[in-house]
Amino acid sequence: MIYKFDRKYIHHRRILLFIALHWIVIFLIAGACFFFAAAKNYRDTKIKRAVMQEKYPDGYKTVTYKVDALEKSTLQNYVTQKTRLDKQEEYNKKAVFMNIDYRNIPYVTGRFSIKTPLQNFTYDEAVTELIGYMKSNDVMQAISKMMNNKGYDYGASNIRELVTFAKDGQNLVVTVMTPDAEASEELFSSTLLYLSSTVVTKVSEARGKFVLKKLQSYSYTASTLSVRDTQEAYVNRANSFSTQVANILDQIESNPKQYYKKWVDSDVALGEPVSVKEKIDLPVVSKRKAVKKGIRVGAAGLAAAMILFAIMFWCSNKIWSIYDITDSFSIPGLGEWSADRKKKVHKHGRFLWKADSTLKRNSILSDEELKFQLESFLPDKTGELLVISDAFSRDSAFAVSFSEQFSDIASAIKVLSYDDLLKGDCRDILEKAEAIVLMEPAGKTSFSRLEKGLLRIFHFHEKIAGAVVVC
Repeated sequence: MIYKFDRKYIHHRRILLFIALHWIVIFLIAGACFFFAAAKNYRDTKIKRAVMQEKYPDGYKTVTYKVDALEKSTLQNYVTQKTRLDKQEEYNKKAVFMNIDYRNIPYVTGRFSIKTPLQNFTYDEAVTELIGYMKSNDVMQAISKMMNNKGYDYGASNIRELVTFAKDGQNLVVTVMTPDAEASEELFSSTLLYLSSTVVTKVSEARGKFVLKKLQSYSYTASTLSVRDTQEAYVNRANSFSTQVANILDQIESNPKQYYKKWVDSDVALGEPVSVKEKIDLPVVSKRKAVKKGIRVGAAGLAAAMILFAIMFWCSNKIWSIYDITDSFSIPGLGEWSADRKKKVHKHGRFLWKADSTLKRNSILSDEELKFQLESFLPDKTGELLVISDAFSRDSAFAVSFSEQFSDIASAIKVLSYDDLLKGDCRDILEKAEAIVLMEPAGKTSFSRLEKGLLRIFHFHEKIAGAVVVC
């Protein structure tokens, strides 16, 4: 038979029971952590608030944001692309041209010719000069104003996209388009009015008098793919700008981003320091927040204390229950016994015994039950009973009590301590013993000490009646 302590047999429930045994200490630690953290949080918050109020009596502080040359270059690129994106998106949203349905475009077209003979230039030159003048910004602004007076929000840039002028031989062709037929008619009439009343007059004054005669005008609806392609090109341009802006934004770090947010509302040049007044966030002195902080720290303290006691149990290496012996060594467990029933047993052992009883694992032996166990190894009651234990010495009151209670089961009861067993030569005592009982005081004998003792009596293992845990 080989006696070897195997730590894996220590049941995890026993660690939990050991932790529960020290619940008062654990909760005291947790409570101390709670009150310390809550009080410290409350005090520190009050001090911090008072300091900030003294430093910033008006509740504001001046903060200066700066960027270096590289950050400025990145921001400049970002601003440029962002401006292009904003303009393109605004155009795509508000431009009249972008609201035209290319599949059903209401057109109005007019053809005009010059009838009076020209002296200073040819008919072809007259038409070319009329077209050039009509495309000028002044004319676009004038037609835009006329449309605005009619209730249409058409800017000069809108007019330029909606009205086209072309030359067909010696004839002038004017074509307009808008999202609806009525607006097309109004725009065509405004364009024709300004052309005949103002543009022709000015060109005649400069080059010689002539008359512009309308040959025909007509309205129609048509699908124009070139309009669709142009609209899609504007949308794609906005998407391209958006992608570029997003890529640049990913490259900008936290400091330039904060600077840019403040710079947008400032009047300084990009890259120059921006100083702004910001409202300070005064810490709120709150008992509720202090309690929450205390609860978090208290919970951490509770967990730390439980871990600490778990480690203490693991490192204690002590025997508390008969099952600690039977689960770790190949020897019989007679049970757990207390000589003095009135005396309170060791609190660790008492707690674990009760827990084991709840788990239906263990119960404390009575004197009669222990005597019955020992008599089975001494049937004739004439042999010696050897008790190996650190629970008592030969002249202790415990030893006297044990000898008196069990004197009738053996001719003699001898006690051998582990110190004598491990240090001295005890072969004669072991040979004379008829039965050997190991009596281990709860919470005092270590596993390693018991293992060493078992190895010393290895050759007499057949005499071992079993082990008893003394409470």
